[in-house]
Amino acid sequence: MSIFKLKNVKKYFERGGFFLKKDRFLALDLKEMEIGENHSVGLIGESGSGKTTIAKLLMRLIKPDEGIIEYRGKNLNDLTRSELREYRQRCQMIFQDPSAQFNPRMKIYDILREPILINKMALNEEERIAEVLNLVSLPTDIRHRYIHQISGGQRQRISIARALISNPSFIICDEPVSALDISVQSQILNLLYDLKNNLNVNYLMISHDLSVVRFLCDFVYILYNGKIVEQGKTCEIFQEPVHPYTKELMESALLKIDDSKLLGMIDDSHDEMSGLCPYTRCSRYSCCRSTEIREIKITDTHRVFCNV
Repeated sequence: MSIFKLKNVKKYFERGGFFLKKDRFLALDLKEMEIGENHSVGLIGESGSGKTTIAKLLMRLIKPDEGIIEYRGKNLNDLTRSELREYRQRCQMIFQDPSAQFNPRMKIYDILREPILINKMALNEEERIAEVLNLVSLPTDIRHRYIHQISGGQRQRISIARALISNPSFIICDEPVSALDISVQSQILNLLYDLKNNLNVNYLMISHDLSVVRFLCDFVYILYNGKIVEQGKTCEIFQEPVHPYTKELMESALLKIDDSKLLGMIDDSHDEMSGLCPYTRCSRYSCCRSTEIREIKITDTHRVFCNV
């Protein structure tokens, strides 16, 4: 059984300011997306492609405007109160900026203790906190400090510890190492890799860094402007990319191009034309822009949505 299934999911947002007319735009348009049991999945795409929107939908921070999100065969938005509490324990999230996540007036002990109290978990608080601090390689006496009294790498370890406190099986990681120094990034990635192997924790890994996804994930979805343009096993995507956008991402990663420079080039005039090609930067866009996108099946798992 799959952990998550997303079917015909659409999410709209409003744009415009106080003095400007507000209008709705289509931020996410997913025909089908699946996260299988015992699979870590990577979401790759430039800024504004819809990666974080997917994470918020899966955590029920926002709801889809259309479509269904299933969690282990049940509609995520129809879970009962008890089912939702269990879901909150089993699925956790690690944010990009741990400093913004935590209350600066709370000591680390209280930050880690809070999920135990909220979920009414029958655990020995002292033992569980000491256990997760050991899992993330932090000394137990750090629990008496405030979050501003520790380094950025230690804050991210605390963020991971808080996610682990309820013994989850699935963790959504939204750019977990992008704000850290290179040396600290490798430590956090090795920690996530060890947790995956030793605790059978699986991830939805959101990252601009392709090497992070390649290191931790079994399956990859490539997103462009809210749509999936290519999907497949990690080895398939990295060894034989097919879609022009996937190839561009691979090339930009090799050249260390900041994808924020590409964001201004996105043309979202196709928002409501959900069946047409969204990739306006393609050299062949003018030839096939009015043609319905077709699905090309490379292997049983590797699929491309393109007219090339």
